[in-house]
Amino acid sequence: QGIDLGYEGEDQLPARGNALLLREALNNLIDNAVRYAGAHATITLRARREAGRPVLEVEDNGPGIDAAQRQQVFERFVRASHTSGGVGLGLAIVREIAQRHGGDAHLLPAQPHGVLARLQLGTTA
Repeated sequence: QGIDLGYEGEDQLPARGNALLLREALNNLIDNAVRYAGAHATITLRARREAGRPVLEVEDNGPGIDAAQRQQVFERFVRASHTSGGVGLGLAIVREIAQRHGGDAHLLPAQPHGVLARLQLGTTA
């Protein structure tokens, strides 16, 4: 699809938690970006510490999601209106995993367009 996938951040970002669940959350965010950003998109993964807490981000320059839908898509079986495929569970799973790790997940607008998916954890090593 000609997608440019990049990484910015720390080489290691220690965090306490279930590695399998955290991997699943990150895989869901990356899969969404690849699936919905479109051909020739740019997707950037970031890992850093913010206020002492681990933060993982997946940003794309695709069409984005309307502000009114950014919270709704974290509910089970809800998908953004412009998407097709999937059953609407991926982001619900991401948020549940984040909350099990004392954090949360959010979608923010990327500039000039796209989505910034942020997974912040509440636990550190």
